[in-house]
Amino acid sequence: MTTAIERRTPGRSRRAVGYTSRSEIHPIGPLKSDAESPLAHSKVIRPHGHLDVLGSVPGEYRQFILDQCARRKFRRNEVVWHQDDPAEYVGFLVQGKVMSSYASPNGKTGVTGFWASGDILGAADVGMPSTRQMTVRCLEDSHIFTLGNDRFYEFATRFPELSLAVIRALSVRLRWVAHLALALETQNAFERLCVLLLALSDTFPREHADGVLIDLSINHEFIAAIIGVTRQFANVTLHDLERQGLIRLQGRQIVVRDRDRLASIAYHPPEEDSRDATG
Repeated sequence: MTTAIERRTPGRSRRAVGYTSRSEIHPIGPLKSDAESPLAHSKVIRPHGHLDVLGSVPGEYRQFILDQCARRKFRRNEVVWHQDDPAEYVGFLVQGKVMSSYASPNGKTGVTGFWASGDILGAADVGMPSTRQMTVRCLEDSHIFTLGNDRFYEFATRFPELSLAVIRALSVRLRWVAHLALALETQNAFERLCVLLLALSDTFPREHADGVLIDLSINHEFIAAIIGVTRQFANVTLHDLERQGLIRLQGRQIVVRDRDRLASIAYHPPEEDSRDATG
């Protein structure tokens, strides 16, 4: 017997995408103790749109909830679900990094968020029987625990701490999405690239001797696709920022060396700035 994450295409029959057999729902093993677990130490909201939902639930309740979940492994670039798939469950991102995107009716696709360990995926889809609002794709190998909507509602009623954590997470996330969407829609190509670097460094930070390392393997094509510019424009702009001492390029990784100056350029560019606004 198999389960499937299916993609529905308007005017066509449903077809399976990322078909998952029961043997591929991998046991990940017991979680680490509260002192060791990445879910255990983040009752504090992380910068720019992140709250570790399960980490906000007392340990004994958290383990009970996770024991009821299906545990799935996804590889880098694998789609967790597509926009317009049936919204039948939520996911707890236990390990890894993912990106969500929305395809508008006019064919344009925009990034709606980046998600890290501890985030809840699909919570915005459970308010009523519906389909997925966004496509979710893994940026690296990831472990996601999934819980059917009915069970999610049951646990939200049974464990008030879970309900409060989800409400807070959605509130924080909505503010972050609105901020990112506004920036990507209203700013020129150069500014959008700066905003993207800031968002990535806030979401996937790692301490580095020169600043903050974006803990994600990315290339110039990835950046160009997100902000809607050519690869050449992204390449030239990134090297320009490096020459200014704002970032450092290290292969497929980027170090943000001066976040304050980068933010100043992103949100308060000089009036005489003549950089190409379209890419």
